[in-house]
Amino acid sequence: MFMEDNERKKERMRGDGMDAQKLSVADLLVACPTVCCFSFKEKMFLECVVSALRDVDWSPESFDCLQILSDTKTMLLSLAKTRLGLIPTVPFDDVIDGKGQGLNVLLNGPPGVGKTFTVEATSEYFKRPLYSISAGELVVDHGDSHALESQLEIIFKIAKHFNAFLLLDEADAFMASRTELHDNHNRLVTVFLRKLEHYRGLLFLTSNRGIQFDEAILSRIHLTIEYKNLTRDFRRGL
Repeated sequence: MFMEDNERKKERMRGDGMDAQKLSVADLLVACPTVCCFSFKEKMFLECVVSALRDVDWSPESFDCLQILSDTKTMLLSLAKTRLGLIPTVPFDDVIDGKGQGLNVLLNGPPGVGKTFTVEATSEYFKRPLYSISAGELVVDHGDSHALESQLEIIFKIAKHFNAFLLLDEADAFMASRTELHDNHNRLVTVFLRKLEHYRGLLFLTSNRGIQFDEAILSRIHLTIEYKNLTRDFRRGL
């Protein structure tokens, strides 16, 4: 049975373009032809063929194509470099341990004006993977704040493990101002705020509904980038 398993493994490696015949039995015990990987596109762990893995082809020059104010681009880069430890700085984290150690950027504006591209270009510039989650992907039935907290905890943990930039797209439902009339919504915002305070990575939030933001949420935003509708001439230039 053991020899049959070895032969099967050799055949699998041969199909992957590897010279399995040169491997000893001891090598086969540790040289598995597949490895567990996380796909940021599929948002799940997958078994990947080792021979098919390639280095990421980054495009840092895409950041130069961003059509936002020069001062805003400079501010975004400076804040990101600071949080990534690429430039020396005086610590300005929250006095409470574990809070305020991330970078939260709010991108606010109508659809189709470059909010998502801003995040993509920034992740390419710093050569970091981008973990993009739409708020609609989070299953929150009837304002179940516990379900939201569990999902955010997993998402934040994965992003932190892979040093990825995290994009929470269309996050209006978790940032709108709390009121006395909507208990379910209030609980969701409270949970989101608590997770936001303790996240240590780079988090981008997009909004396109023109909502009234919760003041506590805004107090945790380090940089807000406002986008306006693109003019016809501007679109033609793009």
